[in-house]
Amino acid sequence: MAVGQFVGQAVEVAEELADEVSVEVFDPRTVYPFDWQGLAASVRRTGRLVVIDDSNRFCGLGAEIVAVAAEEMRLLAPPRRITRPDGAVLPFALELDRAAQPHRDQLVTAIQQVCKEGR
Repeated sequence: MAVGQFVGQAVEVAEELADEVSVEVFDPRTVYPFDWQGLAASVRRTGRLVVIDDSNRFCGLGAEIVAVAAEEMRLLAPPRRITRPDGAVLPFALELDRAAQPHRDQLVTAIQQVCKEGR
């Protein structure tokens, strides 16, 4: 599941990993109201969940999505979330901001991990 600017990256990563694993990218389009039924349908098909989000790890959108999924959906592997690090101050300099954001290598690793688990 990807939100905002990360949807494009998630699609690129899904295409990159296509020879290795089938990845479904869920874009909820809005965060409020959140499309819980759409996410549940995606999780039913895949049994797995990786969330990439630009909020903090603690009390962020990704944390809420993972919590609801863990409580209400059948997962074959523990869900993963890729976020900004907790306590990260949003820097003014563009390069520092990009360094603090979640990145595609983290997404690739998380997808590979959840696909190996629960087999």
